Amino acid sequence: MVSLPVRRGADQVLRVKTIAAASALALCCASAFADKPTVIVPGDCGLWVKTKSPAYRDTMSGWLLGYLSGLSMRHEPPNDPLADLSPEQANLWMDKFCRENPLSNLQIGGSRLFSELDRLGPRTK
Repeated sequence: MVSLPVRRGADQVLRVKTIAAASALALCCASAFADKPTVIVPGDCGLWVKTKSPAYRDTMSGWLLGYLSGLSMRHEPPNDPLADLSPEQANLWMDKFCRENPLSNLQIGGSRLFSELDRLGPRTK
């Protein structure tokens, strides 16, 4: 009977250590994901390819151009990956990307387009 309170105390210590370890892990993981902002995307590649609505297509295209511009704002000068890119070129590139990747979305496609333009070499204004 004397060992019961000691056992209960050991269980409490173990529980506190488990909670502390779980909390530390949660904080660690939360800080790892804190750098990744939420991006609201108006559609996926299936919609990009299949939409017949000019208004909705314009919405998705406008979103793509805004997303690319946002990536460009965070890009280090003097390189400007978008310097020679027209809206039509961006849309044609996304047409091809979405036909080849129908399960993907506009954010992934936009990021890949930006990376590809950046990889092609420095463009300066």
